[in-house]
Amino acid sequence: MSDFWMQLTDWRTLLTGEFNRGYLTGVAVTVLCLIGLLVLRTLIVSSFRYRNTPGIVLPQENGELFVSRAAIRSALGALQSEFPYIAINRVRLYERRSVFSLRVGFDFDARGGRLPDYSAAFKQRIQEVLQQQLGIDAIRDIRLEVGNVGHDEALPKTTEHAFHEPPPAAGL
Repeated sequence: MSDFWMQLTDWRTLLTGEFNRGYLTGVAVTVLCLIGLLVLRTLIVSSFRYRNTPGIVLPQENGELFVSRAAIRSALGALQSEFPYIAINRVRLYERRSVFSLRVGFDFDARGGRLPDYSAAFKQRIQEVLQQQLGIDAIRDIRLEVGNVGHDEALPKTTEHAFHEPPPAAGL
């Protein structure tokens, strides 16, 4: 048994025949191709994914203006009075190569009518508010994400703490 093991681990024995050399070359090429594809996939995924961003930088004459995610949240929170059948839960901002995407999570009360019609008007109003109040026109994609659809009772209005960052953990 130990003689067999020595033959398997001895590279000179493995490379003696034409078949063995061809087989090991094929295995080596396959392993290198798989490693190359894995590296290529990692590079492609990392370059094309959206990253969570803290805000949008707007160029100004005398520098830059940074509009934070919290400012966007509070501007959208003002839309609660215009759209009584929508309760905003979450606002997230993502960036990919200076292209921004906004994702707004909300609950919908079915008494407000058809969701597609209501959400189209809500999306249009979001674009107007961001442009008029904050001067943001860099957001190319606004995605509305419906969490719950209520039927019987009115949805609770979003509380103030939902539009602010959570306090930092103690001791950090």
